[in-house]
Amino acid sequence: MTSPASVLRDAFDRHTWATLRLLDHLEAGTLRSRIAARNGDPGFDPAETLLLLQALHHTDDHRAQVCSTLGALGLDVPDLDAWSFWDDQRRSD
Repeated sequence: MTSPASVLRDAFDRHTWATLRLLDHLEAGTLRSRIAARNGDPGFDPAETLLLLQALHHTDDHRAQVCSTLGALGLDVPDLDAWSFWDDQRRSD
């Protein structure tokens, strides 16, 4: 029987490899994607901008979940916005 940790490790390895390939394409300027039409929804080709917008929106959902959980536990909620991150990075250089 496969352990849950082994299943998670395999999934993590697959996602890591795929993410590294995407980053290689992004850096090379060869990242291309499309979304096929289905169930009456239109397809998008090229879809890079739409996927980037969805990724940004998705991070907002998670940021809100994290901040809500921390606040509900009575913990300080950190600045998780892009401006604060950029400012912190700029100051550390």
